[in-house]
Amino acid sequence: SLCEKMREVFTGLYPLGDDSESAKNAMEIAIASPSKFVLKPQREGGGNNFYDEDVRTALTTMSQEELKAFILMQYIHAPEFDTSILRNKKVTKVSAVAELGMFGSYLSDGSSVLNNAQCGCMLRTKASNVKEAGVAVGFGCLDSVIFAD
Repeated sequence: SLCEKMREVFTGLYPLGDDSESAKNAMEIAIASPSKFVLKPQREGGGNNFYDEDVRTALTTMSQEELKAFILMQYIHAPEFDTSILRNKKVTKVSAVAELGMFGSYLSDGSSVLNNAQCGCMLRTKASNVKEAGVAVGFGCLDSVIFAD
């Protein structure tokens, strides 16, 4: 189905810090296989993410209240490509990966949906050996999308 095809290119996101079954299941899987997940603070800007064994440590030591400030995301294994990045007036050739983020808006009055729309995208490119992707903190850079056959 179309829905299944779309799920193949999206990553799983799981809220934490509540007693929901989805949160409990995601935490169990992440504790067993921490390298398959990233623990991210729910804020923009990049940085302060937990990777690999730090995911397990954080999930097993943080309180439920502390976990509410984070989201658990499946780690993205994007294909690598060779490119050049301009930083500090210097061009550097690197092996890179890109992440396409889609923006949406949702507005409801509690009983009906007033707005639910896709409203933009952002493509970030970063060196493939860098885990963080925040553009604002210097880990990645903004890029342009080119569609080709």
